[in-house]
Amino acid sequence: MSLLSIRRAAVVVLAVSAFHASSHLIAFDDPAPSSKTPPSAAEKRVFAALKELKEASAAWRKELEPNMKLSDQTYKDLRETTLGAMKELGPIIDQTERSNRQAVPDVRQRATARERAQPLIEAMRSIGSDSEKKRSTALDQIRSSLKGSDRDQRVAALIAVASIGDVKYDKASLRPLLLPIIEKADGEELIGALYALYNSDRHPEDLALVQAAWNKRSLEVDEKLSHLLFLFGDKKIDGKSAEIVLELLNSLNEHTQKEALRGLWGAKVNDAVATKLIEMSDDRKLRYDTIYFGLSTLEDKSDAVLDTLIKALSDQEGRALWGLGFGVPEKSQRKVAEALLELHNARTDPKVKRDCARLVRQYGGEELALKLNQ
Repeated sequence: MSLLSIRRAAVVVLAVSAFHASSHLIAFDDPAPSSKTPPSAAEKRVFAALKELKEASAAWRKELEPNMKLSDQTYKDLRETTLGAMKELGPIIDQTERSNRQAVPDVRQRATARERAQPLIEAMRSIGSDSEKKRSTALDQIRSSLKGSDRDQRVAALIAVASIGDVKYDKASLRPLLLPIIEKADGEELIGALYALYNSDRHPEDLALVQAAWNKRSLEVDEKLSHLLFLFGDKKIDGKSAEIVLELLNSLNEHTQKEALRGLWGAKVNDAVATKLIEMSDDRKLRYDTIYFGLSTLEDKSDAVLDTLIKALSDQEGRALWGLGFGVPEKSQRKVAEALLELHNARTDPKVKRDCARLVRQYGGEELALKLNQ
């Protein structure tokens, strides 16, 4: 394959992913957006090129199968071209998604769904002499809404169910009503149904339902899917879940990346996801969120993650120090203790010194504790 073909394939790989992630953008076969404005000449050329490049990419993939192994030079060309395309396509998608998120009607719809759900939530959570009657009435209304044809009422019921996971009631009775919704719904309703299922009658095999939501991507799905994978996977992000999370973290949309990071709080991630988080921590725009919501919260921290957190003590001191306080395997504790000993002796803040001293003693014992200055 020629260098030109490689570069063309690289652009389409990125473009297909980017445009697929934006629910408001259309398929390559029909470049006209859902508005009255006809496509410009430039837009027609772009989508015609994308369609051609999609076909070239598919042909290249067949050539590479089954090993999918690139030479170092080809990989370099692919990466450089992909990054170049990101600079061109990213701002277009980011701006469109920001505009969609800021639309007043959408905000009003979300507020209305929450407002409709609130009386149900309050009734289900009530205590007192008439609480049993209130819960029974509210539960009947929830069941009726879940079976009904009014989407707004269904979404409100789903929000209510997701908000009462700690309340005792016949949760198993809701599962047969939620599964058909999950199968047919998309967007906000799909996400609401998955959260409702998790907080009512979740089964171990339900992780596959969350993973299948990836086939119905939307702004709402991209925002919440990493957290749902975390919940239904019992904190584990590996296999198919890790593949999905990696695509979210590789999104061209900064908001999507940050929401994916938020969903990983306290997760047990595989090496590929951990490596991606470390890479993202070098991005100035994503560093804070990656450290705060991602790396510092991981339960089982690898040496590479620990090294990144130790390095982050210089500019993300509070969060990095907090993250080094747990999830450190025994074999790595000496290294962490030595780093925190150095931090302790270089700082005057009482809380920082106190936290460092505690962890130095915990990880390094009295040998290192004797080196703590006053």
